Amino acid sequence: MIHSGSIAFLGVFSPDGTHFLEIQSSGAYVQQPITFTPGSTNVLTLSAASRYDGIAALTVYEGATSLTVVQPLRSTSMAMYAMWFVADASSKRVPFTNTCGYGCSSMVFVDAETLQQGKVC
Repeated sequence: MIHSGSIAFLGVFSPDGTHFLEIQSSGAYVQQPITFTPGSTNVLTLSAASRYDGIAALTVYEGATSLTVVQPLRSTSMAMYAMWFVADASSKRVPFTNTCGYGCSSMVFVDAETLQQGKVC
């Protein structure tokens, strides 16, 4: 957890409070276990940014659906991203993965994740 506005992290501010999550190096991830109803339509929203000093990428997976943000907003503020998906029987968790490439140590920052679970289609 990084304190919002921390000088060590180039002053990135959290849109949703006083702290945000930093995921450093390619392949690093955090994941959240979630129970979905198969066939339900869902919307995942999140805020993301990256430091000015490197190329970063963030990929969020849910079953067969993924959202990749290559070069998240490089600023002291975060941009909002959204992913719509239909849950299948294998939908049990949502990993947030740094996918910046082999040997990369760039950081991505995430915050304000929300999940709206919807109707069964």
